Amino acid sequence: MAFVIKKKAVFNYQSPVAMYHDNKSVNKTIMGLLDYQRDMLEEYMKKYDSKNIAIELPTGSGKTLVGLVIGEYRRRKEHEKVVFLCPTNQLVKQVVEHANNKYGIKAIAFCGKQSDYSEKDKSDFLRAESIGVTTYSSLFAQYTFFSDVDIIIMDDVHSSEEYIIDNWTLNINKKDGLFLPLADFFRKYVGEIDYKKLLGTDEEEQTESWCNIVPSALLSSDLNTLESIIDASIGGTNYSNIYTWKRIRENLKECNIYIQKGGIQIRPWIAPTMTHPPFARAKQKILMSATLGKSGELERVTGISKITKLPIVNEWDKKGVGRKFFIIPRLSLGKDSEADVLLALHKITGKSVVLTPNDRVKSTVNEIVSNFSSKTKIYSVKNIEENKQEFIDSENAMVILANRFDGIDFPDDESRLLIIIALPKVVNIQEKFLVSRMGGTVLYSERIRTRIVQAVGRCTRNTRDYSVVCILGSTIIKDLIEPNKLAKYAPELRAEIEFGIENSSEYKEIQDIETQVRSFLSNDEEWQGAETVIVDKRNEFSEQRDKDIRILEKLEESSILEVQFQYAMWKKNYKEAFENISKIISILSMQALNGYRSYWNYIGGTIAYYLVEEGNFEYKSIGLKMFQEVLKDNISVKWITVLEQKLFEVDENEVIDDYVGEILPQLEKILQEYPTKNKLEKHISIILENLTDESDNNGKKFEKGHEELGKVLGYISKNINTDGSPDPYWIIADMCFVSEDKIYKSEKEIPINDAREVATHKKWIQQNEPLITKNTRIYTVFISNSERLDSDAKHIVEDIYYLNYTIFLDWAKRALDTIRTIHTTFVEEGDYEWRKIACTELRKNGITPLNYQKLISQKKLIDLCD
Repeated sequence: MAFVIKKKAVFNYQSPVAMYHDNKSVNKTIMGLLDYQRDMLEEYMKKYDSKNIAIELPTGSGKTLVGLVIGEYRRRKEHEKVVFLCPTNQLVKQVVEHANNKYGIKAIAFCGKQSDYSEKDKSDFLRAESIGVTTYSSLFAQYTFFSDVDIIIMDDVHSSEEYIIDNWTLNINKKDGLFLPLADFFRKYVGEIDYKKLLGTDEEEQTESWCNIVPSALLSSDLNTLESIIDASIGGTNYSNIYTWKRIRENLKECNIYIQKGGIQIRPWIAPTMTHPPFARAKQKILMSATLGKSGELERVTGISKITKLPIVNEWDKKGVGRKFFIIPRLSLGKDSEADVLLALHKITGKSVVLTPNDRVKSTVNEIVSNFSSKTKIYSVKNIEENKQEFIDSENAMVILANRFDGIDFPDDESRLLIIIALPKVVNIQEKFLVSRMGGTVLYSERIRTRIVQAVGRCTRNTRDYSVVCILGSTIIKDLIEPNKLAKYAPELRAEIEFGIENSSEYKEIQDIETQVRSFLSNDEEWQGAETVIVDKRNEFSEQRDKDIRILEKLEESSILEVQFQYAMWKKNYKEAFENISKIISILSMQALNGYRSYWNYIGGTIAYYLVEEGNFEYKSIGLKMFQEVLKDNISVKWITVLEQKLFEVDENEVIDDYVGEILPQLEKILQEYPTKNKLEKHISIILENLTDESDNNGKKFEKGHEELGKVLGYISKNINTDGSPDPYWIIADMCFVSEDKIYKSEKEIPINDAREVATHKKWIQQNEPLITKNTRIYTVFISNSERLDSDAKHIVEDIYYLNYTIFLDWAKRALDTIRTIHTTFVEEGDYEWRKIACTELRKNGITPLNYQKLISQKKLIDLCD
């Protein structure tokens, strides 16, 4: 063959815009850049030499094209190796397909094992002849192929945290061989109750929301044992954990250990990405994000402390992508209507996308749809990743995706119906802990809002696109309907949501929804009037400013120090880490940030103890003070008192716990189910009706009301209804209230048979309830309208308490009134300020678990014989 002679490429373009305009590739179908894309590229050129640049472009606005054009410009002009990162392999393939066949930019997909990479592809990338596209996990792998890149373009960085932090995270579930050895090791540090919850042997739905942290300082002297346990059992877990363990083993002491039902997570606060040489050495990192945020989210997600930020241009922040018609059936038709609404809407559109929080809900939806129509073909995420075209070509199809609220798009006619079921507000145990135990929801307010925006935009991907968005479940309703929350969305999206709320609140039957959906999809005259209303609302909202901007500014200021803290910790420089913590605590001085400040006081006390261990005894008093601040600020982490006593040798004082901190997280879950006052009032009315129904011949209604009362007050409340089982029983932490309910039709004494029945309840609970431990205090109470006991029963009821029906009912009414009161100010889980109000009301009205324990302990059943 003849010699291959390549002429030196001449590159005379002064900007990416000029380069793309002159691109004559036959594969190029997107011929020009839009105005706002050109403007953003011009802004980028002004910061061309910056080390870290974040570019804000909303979902559906073509940020991938902007990122690829920048990468191509630098590759050709500077001869730099450019790698473009995506969260998933499916997105890698999508970006490469668009780059080559729409934008005329040569890009190569690097998916799967390195050993399977084509030699030619590797050569083209290493010689900077093509952009490489791969996943975040591929770049952050210990032995990555991309060990010497110049430019890193991070797409969808706003939703990339899990893909980044996973490389420094051990996730251990019940199926892992490591789970039981670790659970047994943690048992002495977390106590019997949390140990039982961690094992997850109970089937109680209420324990699904439980989580906690294993205090790192308590493990300090036993770290070698913990390391040995992990070393011995890590082979029984998944491969990713093996590689992660190698990475974090030397920094186990600097990690947090979180536990939840059936799961353990070991991870640093923030991914120390700059300790990964390929990432740290890159000449420039470009962060492509749907939102820059104002609270330091990009810094926490990426582990980068200094980022040059380029915000949205041309007022794109006021406009949206496509048109969304929101339907929230629960606001008027109640939760029992949701399955029928799902089926009715799918019948209209023929194709739909359903997003679920987990596989359990996915299976439930699958079953409902399959039972309704065997002709509907159901697709999973795997089906879509392998062959999306089959779904697109189907006339009657539904794709059900579990825990995939972003990353897979269905533009235009691919689907006109998006159904979102119980969108999770937190996605890992660290977030769950900060929200439920520390009252730190404020930290994640922007992140949660971004997740909602990303989720609702799966089926509207361009300005001409449109879809129905149906919200089922209760998890995010408050984030959509509460005025202060709603005001923080972009004006166009806010207008769409508000229009949806106004209509969803007025539905009388499912046919009302069907009529509106048909009008929307056909774009008829009726909808044209609605369109005008939405646009008018958008224009009205455009001038409003975020009222919480000061809080966000403080969080952003803190984020830079948090990143610096993380790198100091990873170097085991505890003094520098402590200095950063002190500055963080000083910044988080606003009352709304108290919950988040509590977390940093806890970490500060822990690091102070590490310093004392090293002989720096001057840190003892400040460490103790930090733990005391947690107790003062936060009511859901009472175990801090144990740290005071064991770490800093504080005298053990008797602390009277009223258990409010235990019930508040569960109370929040319950109140979340009732987004409006009317919904809660309806439920309370049913409880009271059951407790007072005089036609209740067998006592079943009273028992149902008793059980539901316990649930609405935040207890784990059960009524098993098997032979020998008690009537409703309530569990909170290490207390259990077991009842026998006997409301007699006439004035009579309590017969000996009923006394014998209640006398066996304690033993039944000990033998049958998985959440009961040897330390659980069990109070058995006989609730009745009778005030006399058969004297022959005296010898079998010595340990049984008695509560008169009238007294119980008065207390129940007062308790439900208190729930009404605290519901009026409830917005979301983990709101520190609301928790303070709720705590005050519960204590003032005598509704705490300790109050109830004292109420039922005032009189014993045996006293009725006197």
